[in-house]
Amino acid sequence: MKGLLMKERILLKTTVRTQALALVIFVLMGILLKNLGYIAMMIVVLTGNLIVSSLNYDMANSWNRYAATFPVRRSRLVSVKFATLYLLMAAETVLMLLAGIPFSWYMQAPYVEYAAASLACIIVGLFAMSLNLLLCTKFGVRRAQIVSMLSYMAPFGCVGLLYYLSERGTIDLSHVTGKQVYLAIFGLGAAAVALSLLFWRLSCRIFQKQDL
Repeated sequence: MKGLLMKERILLKTTVRTQALALVIFVLMGILLKNLGYIAMMIVVLTGNLIVSSLNYDMANSWNRYAATFPVRRSRLVSVKFATLYLLMAAETVLMLLAGIPFSWYMQAPYVEYAAASLACIIVGLFAMSLNLLLCTKFGVRRAQIVSMLSYMAPFGCVGLLYYLSERGTIDLSHVTGKQVYLAIFGLGAAAVALSLLFWRLSCRIFQKQDL
């Protein structure tokens, strides 16, 4: 398992270099728009691109067929993807919450709002990326691309629609307290973690039965 994680780390180092420019552009756009939620959302999307890039590399180089000759259980070839995802999300959570301190100070925006938006984006990202890994394991990267895009767009679209309707006054969110928001985030986070673990187990079972 350690060797498989090292292989993922090497791939990520290569991919991060190509994503660094996009990250800088999105951060600058978020600062210009004075929208910290936008920065959090785009960081999550870029993290998803890292996972997809790793899957594309494996498919292009027939990695799974080659790795099947190793003295490791086939389920570990799937587990290492989820382990990489969890490590990335954990590091991303810490970095985003720490980076929010100077960002919110510079933009004169409440840090609590940024933290809530960041945690919401991370929850959506964890669910979407875990579902993406399950679909790619079942159908392959190319055939799962459309559904994978929807798994990102649907949750973020719902949040955006809710924000748009609240700005227009169609939905009144003024009575919602900060405590209720954090309770909702905690509940959705617990649900996302549970679903992610379920997707992990299902992916392992699917991969065990596949012909490489």
